[in-house]
Amino acid sequence: MPKKSYNRILDEHLHILVAQGNHEAYLKLQKRYHMHALLLCSEVLQQYPKTGITRKELITICDDYFPTVVLKFNPILSSFYSFWKESTMRETMDYLIENSYGAEAYVFRGSFSLDADEEKRNLYVEMIAESDDDIVLKRKIFEVKGLINRYSVFFTNYEKTLLLLVLDGYSLKDIELAGLMAKSTLYLTFNTAVEKLKNCLKRKIKK
Repeated sequence: MPKKSYNRILDEHLHILVAQGNHEAYLKLQKRYHMHALLLCSEVLQQYPKTGITRKELITICDDYFPTVVLKFNPILSSFYSFWKESTMRETMDYLIENSYGAEAYVFRGSFSLDADEEKRNLYVEMIAESDDDIVLKRKIFEVKGLINRYSVFFTNYEKTLLLLVLDGYSLKDIELAGLMAKSTLYLTFNTAVEKLKNCLKRKIKK
């Protein structure tokens, strides 16, 4: 069994003291992870530029979420740092997804593929729209929404609405049953929107 690092031992020691009601230990642990948050937020904003979200704003989200990390941490399952990074990254991504579009954010790193045939494409888009807390999935949805918003001029209102509904978790069957448009028009519009999205992706990659 590998030896624990000094930082991991220190984190676990401080967490034990916090669990015993030691406020000074909590402040020390909080200070350590505020420093980690500074780096994490810089990395996130470097990867997702032009979101309209400031580094200071994201750091506040991390700091506000820290008490939740302390309460939920289980030392049997992981190191404190690993748990903090995974759960805090998820929290920051949620914040970006919910708050960035007013600033016309656009980001794309090529993690979303639209090269499958029509049937597989439909299944794939429905699959990624399922409710899931996985951070990679949320990043993909965030990236595709950003791409759609950046190139919104290329889509009709129906095409854009349809793509965003699918990415928000609705299947094409759900939309069909809602009566948004006739079945034949729905699938034609969706496939046209996907083709336009592929072209937008190619445009983005060339830049």
